[in-house]
Amino acid sequence: ITKDSVERKCFIKTEHTTYKVGKSLTELKEMSLGSLSQTHRACLINEKRVRKIDRTNKLIVFDTGDTVDLLSKKYKKELV
Repeated sequence: ITKDSVERKCFIKTEHTTYKVGKSLTELKEMSLGSLSQTHRACLINEKRVRKIDRTNKLIVFDTGDTVDLLSKKYKKELV
């Protein structure tokens, strides 16, 4: 889930499609009941779908092959 600062919407990317929602990252994290982890001020991930976390290059690789480069110093300590 990423936050777009221009549209002020969150984009939830799944295996098949991307959804645009008008909720904040905080609201979405609370709704997930702890199944999402924050990696950046503008990104939440499902750690169960993570294949690899490259902390040096600040890159997260998912089991689908998708990557995201939203890994900040502040949040990377929280990740397993």
